[in-house]
Amino acid sequence: MPPLEPCHGSVWTRRPMAGASMQDHYRELVNGHLSPALRQRGFKGSAGRYVLPSATTWSLLELQKSAFSDRYHVRFTANLLVVSRSTWHHSGTAPTIASLCPQPGAEDERASAQVRLGMLASVHDVDDWWTVDPATDVATVAASFLTALDRHGMPWMKHRAGVMDRAG
Repeated sequence: MPPLEPCHGSVWTRRPMAGASMQDHYRELVNGHLSPALRQRGFKGSAGRYVLPSATTWSLLELQKSAFSDRYHVRFTANLLVVSRSTWHHSGTAPTIASLCPQPGAEDERASAQVRLGMLASVHDVDDWWTVDPATDVATVAASFLTALDRHGMPWMKHRAGVMDRAG
């Protein structure tokens, strides 16, 4: 395993491993940077699936890798979903975004609000994704992602949860 070295103040990270794929760097990004930062923001979960605890709503954040990612680059985004707990009846377990999203053309009232973080954070009204490639510093990508989450994703999730609480 490569040695630890300081990165961004008191945060320690591993230097990229020689011969490691970008999939390995993506896992390091998620496990070493995003998961701990999401827990600091109140989320529970790991490995790309997180829930923001609430008595009245399910607020989910799930990381999604592009289907076109390979060993040389990984593109990813986060899907955000807020749904009222009263509309989700599923043996007391947390839903997944896939289980809550309506299928195209299907009527499904359970999925009340869903968006991609890159859409919320985009200044050009496009679906922005984050990239891990050989030129990427994973700490910088993590900081960019978390800034978008703090500025756009968290306020959106809290607003949607408030709307559902008021709707009853």
